[in-house]
Amino acid sequence: MEKTSFFLVVVLSFVLFLGCGLKIKETSQTIETMDIEELYRAGVDYYSKGFIEEAKFFYIKAIEKYETLGSPNKRQKEIYAWCLYEIGFIEYANENYTKASEIMDKVMNFSAEEIGKNSAQYLLSRKIKFYAQKELKK
Repeated sequence: MEKTSFFLVVVLSFVLFLGCGLKIKETSQTIETMDIEELYRAGVDYYSKGFIEEAKFFYIKAIEKYETLGSPNKRQKEIYAWCLYEIGFIEYANENYTKASEIMDKVMNFSAEEIGKNSAQYLLSRKIKFYAQKELKK
């Protein structure tokens, strides 16, 4: 049920982004052929250039691609956790503290089970969740 809810949010976000006129240079055909790591790296590239919504679009596409994998390898699991983290961080930066906190819970749960509690994704998510919860109490 939780995975279905998250998928619904991802799909709705995707539809919303298309309506907002994202400035994406890649064609839809190119995006469809990109693997999870290429999608993640595109997100990082857009984010580093200040195109936050475009970055979020690519992180969401990477998550969607991950969810179609039968048996993801360790690197794909790490990228999935990073994509979740990046989306949570964007939500935090946009002062959507409740949503950021919920996403960071997903990162921490996934990371603890799949890549370890010492992973950067897990540790950073704990920090963002702490600050998000602090903001919600104000």
